Amino acid sequence: MEGSMTIRRVCVAGVWLAGALGAARGQGYGAGSAPQAPAQVQGSAVDANGTRLETMSKLLMETQRQLEATQQQLNQLRSELEAMRGKEAAVSSGGASSSQGGAVPAGTLAEKVDHQQEELEVLQAEVKQHDQTKLESVSKYPVRVYGLMLFNAYSNAGVVDDADLPSAAIQRTPDLSHGSVGATFRQTLFGLSATGPRVFGARTSADLSVDFFGGSSYSYYATTNGSVRLRRADIRLGWGDRAEDTSVSRDEVHLGIDAPLISPLSPTSYATVAMPALAWSGNLWTWAPQLRYSHRFAISNDHPERNLQVEGGLWDPPVVGYAGSTAGRVLSAGEISRRPGFLGRVSAHGGSSAHPFSFGVGGYSDRQTFYEGQQIQMWAVTSDLQVPISRRFQLEGEIYRGRGLGGLGGGAYKDVLTGLDKVTGEQRSVGLNAVGGWVQWKTHLTGNTEANLMYGQDGGFARDFRTLNLTGSTYALEQSARTQMIVANVIYRPKTYLIFSPEYRRILSWKATGPAANANIYTLSLGYQF
Repeated sequence: MEGSMTIRRVCVAGVWLAGALGAARGQGYGAGSAPQAPAQVQGSAVDANGTRLETMSKLLMETQRQLEATQQQLNQLRSELEAMRGKEAAVSSGGASSSQGGAVPAGTLAEKVDHQQEELEVLQAEVKQHDQTKLESVSKYPVRVYGLMLFNAYSNAGVVDDADLPSAAIQRTPDLSHGSVGATFRQTLFGLSATGPRVFGARTSADLSVDFFGGSSYSYYATTNGSVRLRRADIRLGWGDRAEDTSVSRDEVHLGIDAPLISPLSPTSYATVAMPALAWSGNLWTWAPQLRYSHRFAISNDHPERNLQVEGGLWDPPVVGYAGSTAGRVLSAGEISRRPGFLGRVSAHGGSSAHPFSFGVGGYSDRQTFYEGQQIQMWAVTSDLQVPISRRFQLEGEIYRGRGLGGLGGGAYKDVLTGLDKVTGEQRSVGLNAVGGWVQWKTHLTGNTEANLMYGQDGGFARDFRTLNLTGSTYALEQSARTQMIVANVIYRPKTYLIFSPEYRRILSWKATGPAANANIYTLSLGYQF
């Protein structure tokens, strides 16, 4: 235990030191990139850099001493393991009749040695990186690169809307293939994370992530030439940082593109990363521009993870469906109305980082302009829950009820229904009422293996479909009225950065009338996280 704690302290020191080295390199401009400073300013900068380098040198020496001490403890554990194995051999040959009281079993000790050896290798690799060239930014503040190289092989039994990433099943007809097999790297992720100076007393940071699921180009090898797509972007200002965790603040302001704050949870899957698991089947997920503020009320000073949180924000819901013109961007109904949507959520938090507990209630309101200036009130009420059942089991999920939820990722792929009024015969639109949600049961089988079983459903109200004589559409998702999805997967990490995950999905989709269409999806995902 002492060796493990030492390794953690060394890791913290190493990471801090890497950031300090990056900050030191970022102090100067590149050659010819900025005007020269006056001589006295240059002299003070040299003195400051000299002091900083001296401090970092001392920290590096201290890190090396702790690393050597950890190596000595590891050698001692190995010696104890060899001694235990010798005693077991003696017992098996009749040379000894009993072992010492309170001795640690050799198997447990061997696992401990292997675990510490792996952590030591990771630590040594991080220390070696201090001598390598780091990613530099124009500013003096550190920038971190992260990502996930993700390979997905799939077999679809049934007709689906998108072979790479199905979200709906389509009725089988003689002119369509009733299955498909393929593979893709388009769900690979790449991101940048940066920390900045304090502004008005707030710690600043930024995060950006992209994938390659922006659509296939109309050219040769189009299925493998996925376009880069902006997934999420976030600029954060945080006041009242906790000393032990600067990523958690008492007050926070976020500007960027993210999921709606009324839907903070998401099921676990590496087969559906370009869209979260159970998207359009009960998971409100769409990433859209927003501005939001949150405040945390501490419940216990001794347990900062126990708190109440209040959040509110402005939301620009995206356009549902495909663009009808390539000449320019299609304005959403919310943008035409010249007012943003409003989101709010109140939540309670507890538990620990390994076994978190949370319960929240949220709301959404927006007034949007549709056909011939007709305005329709959109709204939603949501609830989310995350409960650690035991050390191995965890239950989480979300539910919602509302109207016009297509922009949030629900409402059967649409905000409104447009058709001819059955009384007047005039064309008009009505907001589609919808209800849905999802639930996931997570099981931690071992330290590096977990299994997830999840179910989700999203559906529009049948009475809304009967209100109008709907205009015919050839787009299958515009005809959709309800979708269900059942998912089971296993996630195995043989090493810290390697991922192996088989998954099964069953999709059921209904139109307003008629039987359900179904599809069975089998996916194998291999990933390398960096």
